Amino acid sequence: MEGTLELPALGRRMCLGTQYDCRSQKIISPGATLWDQETISKQKKVSEKKSHEVTLVKSHTFNDKFKALEVDESLKASILADLVQPAGSAKFLTDQPPPEGTCRLSVYSKATSVIEELPHNQLGSCKILNLEVITEGKATHVVVGILYGSNTFFVFDKTCGESTEDDCLKSLNALVTNFRSCPEEGEESFAFDPKSASDVECKVHCDLDVEGHHSDYAASELLIEIPDMIKKKAVPVKFFLYPLHKIDSRAARVYRVMSDGLLSRVQEFLEGLERCSTRVSEMAADPLCVDFPQFADKFSFFKRMLGDFKTRFQRDFAHEFPLIQGGSKGESDLKEMLQNAATGTPFKLAELDAWLKSKRKELSAGKRKDI
Repeated sequence: MEGTLELPALGRRMCLGTQYDCRSQKIISPGATLWDQETISKQKKVSEKKSHEVTLVKSHTFNDKFKALEVDESLKASILADLVQPAGSAKFLTDQPPPEGTCRLSVYSKATSVIEELPHNQLGSCKILNLEVITEGKATHVVVGILYGSNTFFVFDKTCGESTEDDCLKSLNALVTNFRSCPEEGEESFAFDPKSASDVECKVHCDLDVEGHHSDYAASELLIEIPDMIKKKAVPVKFFLYPLHKIDSRAARVYRVMSDGLLSRVQEFLEGLERCSTRVSEMAADPLCVDFPQFADKFSFFKRMLGDFKTRFQRDFAHEFPLIQGGSKGESDLKEMLQNAATGTPFKLAELDAWLKSKRKELSAGKRKDI
């Protein structure tokens, strides 16, 4: 839609006329609309938008997952700050990295059905119900379009066992490449080799109510059924936002976007903390911890401290980010906060990495060393 900002739904629900603050990526007064329902119903246009695309996701870094879901820099920052909690298929963004000795590939299904639109060039003459949203600067945009459908991620993990990582990945790749993009056009159902499917776990993140763990065959059947399922169960997968200041000049605006360099540093820091947390969980699950519970206790305590530190950092980031977006503050305080967190605390990534490596060696050797 021309003149609008595209926003992936990420499992969130909004309707036409919903007010939105792009500075904090926050829905304003959920359920309330800028115009009355009679006006929206008269102006609304609904058209068919059928599509079904299936792609392979080979890399699972934060950036690759954000790119797959078409998350822009502003929305990415809000997710990193925990201002936005992804749901449905977007839980893929918060997936834990695969444990050591495991290969991962994902298949991404994007299916759409219909789109609802409001002709935003005529909205300026419509009576506004909630004028205070504009005069008090609560929102920056309003929803004028909704694309319906369902996104689904099929996440395949295969245990390498005695195989090399390359051989394991080749075997897993042979499994997932049997997925087809258009089974409704008469192509054969997906065929899986039982040998290549051994030691494979499939987890599904879906906007429809089918999440959880599935067998490879059940996953293939689900992928075929999605285009039919969304005929009755489609949910919002993308919103189109129109700037409120084009309707009323008093409305708040997004004056700036955080610099890519600073956002990348924040992302790298949080991603590093997440990797450390995953490694600690893996070590806590080591069989040695059953015989020597002091290992498990120390790992549990460390993970809890790491989680508390991450939460505090995200809270402070969540405070600074909307102020930067709204133009009322620069980036200097956030830069200082990141510098202090990355170098002036016990949670320096380099030192955490060294500590975790030493604990891994102790576990491997079966030592009963005080940690």
